[in-house]
Amino acid sequence: NYRKNGSKFWNQVTVKPVYDEHGQLVRYLGTQKNITTRKRRTEELKTEQRIMNQAINSIDDLFYILDKDGCFRRWNSRVPEVTGYTAAELSDMHALDVFTKDGKPKVANGIERVLDGQQVTVQAELRTVDGQNIPFEFNGSRLIDSDGTTTGLVGTGRDITERKERRKYLELLDRVLRHNLRNDMNVIRGYAEVLRDQTVGETQTAAESIVQTSNALIDLAEKERELVELIQEQPEYKRIEVVELLKRIVQDMRDKYPSATIKITCPDAVTVRATTKFSRGIRELITNAVVHNDASSPEISVDVTAGGDESVIAVIDNGSKIPEMERELLTNGGNQTKLYHGSGLGLSLIRLLITRAGGNIRFEEPPTTGNKIILEIPNT
Repeated sequence: NYRKNGSKFWNQVTVKPVYDEHGQLVRYLGTQKNITTRKRRTEELKTEQRIMNQAINSIDDLFYILDKDGCFRRWNSRVPEVTGYTAAELSDMHALDVFTKDGKPKVANGIERVLDGQQVTVQAELRTVDGQNIPFEFNGSRLIDSDGTTTGLVGTGRDITERKERRKYLELLDRVLRHNLRNDMNVIRGYAEVLRDQTVGETQTAAESIVQTSNALIDLAEKERELVELIQEQPEYKRIEVVELLKRIVQDMRDKYPSATIKITCPDAVTVRATTKFSRGIRELITNAVVHNDASSPEISVDVTAGGDESVIAVIDNGSKIPEMERELLTNGGNQTKLYHGSGLGLSLIRLLITRAGGNIRFEEPPTTGNKIILEIPNT
């Protein structure tokens, strides 16, 4: 319908017949109701649904919705493209039907945990209609209705074939580097130590330099190994009592480096949520502050402050300023095209240990000379 001003509106018209006492039709009774708002909302919902479908079908990952029994109820266009099953076939299938024999138990356990309210990530091989096995990583979340009743789950699946290939070559390079470099450097160091112990003067000095360089390269290989392991592993989070941890690390550093003054200021107890590698990152950071401190009397302070959502750990030293390039590497990962010297790998290890533990790392200007590195870790 149209108003006098020409604007359109929607009416719902209801007409019913009216009969007299003899059953004869005498007239019609009509009512009308303006349903413009309802009609507009219906059109908006259709538009939103169309946009949502386009968005879901535009992603490269698999998207799916399962009911409480684990059967397919909705999926994007990638699911039939990858699996080879038609929409009609998928509508009658259980999710486990598209996995290999080895993958079914893992996926079944994952579905059960998601329906129980957990956030779950599962890696399993998907088996296509033509018999091809493709490694995928699946993430799922529980679906609930307005009453809080579980109705199923929604999830995505990502093809990790290339990731697994990269990991395979990374492991190969890691084994070659560790085996060849460490073994060869141990041989070089052994001969250099013999030469150092049996000579004097410039030859002895040169031999000692070879020993020190060999030690540095062996340490570099160890850091490379840790980096590879960190990249490959799935982080495991737990509650960590920071104060007790820091006190142990500081005492170890005092025993190992008696010439350095290491102080700690902290509350009685602070508990954070971090990974099992968090302690390794803290230890490496404090060690770095000690061994690279060129002051005549190295001084390091470790200050802990507990906040509402996160705790802050500040590591302050009185050594020379860390170069800008290395600061960038420690806080932002740096520009990997730049050429870093040996300490670069150690800084990368510290950053990865802290960030994979769920923390953030940044610099602040200390009140005097030296460096002030801030770690921000979420509380439990």
